[in-house]
Amino acid sequence: MRRPLPLLLATLAALSAGPARGAGITLAYTVEAAGMTVMRIDAALDEDQAGYRLETLTSTRGVARLLASADLRSLAEGGWRDGRAAPRRYRTEGSWRGEARLTAIDFEAGPLPALRVLQPALEPERAPVPPERLRGTTDMLSALVGLARQAARTGRCDATLAVFDGRRRTEFAVRTTGVQRIAAGPWSGEALRCDYLSRVTDGQRRDAGDEAGEPRPGTVWFARPLPGAPLLPVRVEAPTRWFGTAVATLENAAAAAAAPPEPASRR
Repeated sequence: MRRPLPLLLATLAALSAGPARGAGITLAYTVEAAGMTVMRIDAALDEDQAGYRLETLTSTRGVARLLASADLRSLAEGGWRDGRAAPRRYRTEGSWRGEARLTAIDFEAGPLPALRVLQPALEPERAPVPPERLRGTTDMLSALVGLARQAARTGRCDATLAVFDGRRRTEFAVRTTGVQRIAAGPWSGEALRCDYLSRVTDGQRRDAGDEAGEPRPGTVWFARPLPGAPLLPVRVEAPTRWFGTAVATLENAAAAAAAPPEPASRR
């Protein structure tokens, strides 16, 4: 299954040492498509004026697990530069379709991000991302954190982002649509709607054909699910390969100490 924007999230907390933080927020998202639950995302976010640390635990569910089993833990850590998220490190590990996965990217190594670990290695049939195309890229979690911070500061989410995940470079063109009242799981209220187009620009499989670089639309709604909480995605819609549009909905948000969330038991 093509992973929904995020996220989707989303996403977030801390596995490695970094600046001291206060209490964070834990989040739980359910992803549905074609009338079925296809994914669960447990997340924890810690953010202050010095920076952010963000972790997600993602696992497929139901029929989606039969087609593409996945259990992945992703972590992003960074600071702020000129009001934008400045990633330091990104790491994701776990299994994808029964195969062990590990990716580690160092964004502070120099003018270009350094890919420290990529397991399994880049497939021979996949074109590598040219080094010059890595300049200015970020990771997906940091992109979401930065976009939410921008929206909280300005009330708008217009941005152009380039994301590198270790194998592909993807561009996101985001625009502000406006404030809407929505219901997202048990949460309801006004949320800022941000529509986007994503397009893989580099790192496609050589046999992927012309569709590989086609723009794919999606939408993120940002709101504050708790008093005093940062602006967060409360609903995300993104295309998938087999199930049409996937919808990630915030099911739970709670203030908590900055500790990694435990994955929910299998359904």
